[in-house]
Amino acid sequence: MIIQIALFLQISYYVAAQSPSNPVCAVGTFLNNNICDNCIDNCKSCSSKEKCDICSDSFFNFVWSSKTGCLPCPSGCKECCDPHLCKVCLSGFSLEPINASCTPCNEGCDECSSGTCTSCKPNYYLSNGKCLDCGNFCKNCISKDKCQECKEG
Repeated sequence: MIIQIALFLQISYYVAAQSPSNPVCAVGTFLNNNICDNCIDNCKSCSSKEKCDICSDSFFNFVWSSKTGCLPCPSGCKECCDPHLCKVCLSGFSLEPINASCTPCNEGCDECSSGTCTSCKPNYYLSNGKCLDCGNFCKNCISKDKCQECKEG
């Protein structure tokens, strides 16, 4: 198994050499002397080890000297511009416009806005801005009394 993983990594690093006229590297890697090399941690797209162009979700680009890197966004944040201000929250969180922070949605809530649920996780149904449990035997429902799909077992 370890040999297979090592071989896979070796092959992925040399993908660029297979097509020298138009080399293509995988996400999180960059072309370095016809070899795909890894970007820095938490970087989705880079042009060198010193320059991250696009950070992974929940991280933001920061610059120091002539280098760039990726730092974590605040808790619950998917896109931010610094460690304190969030632009887009992760699923299950709501963006608070006053302080640009993400607050968790209520239990069972998949998406919410200003504390009001707009969609629910599986096994919950939406009722007056809240997600309520479908019950012990129901996997998917439209109300407490209307089960659309039963749980297995």
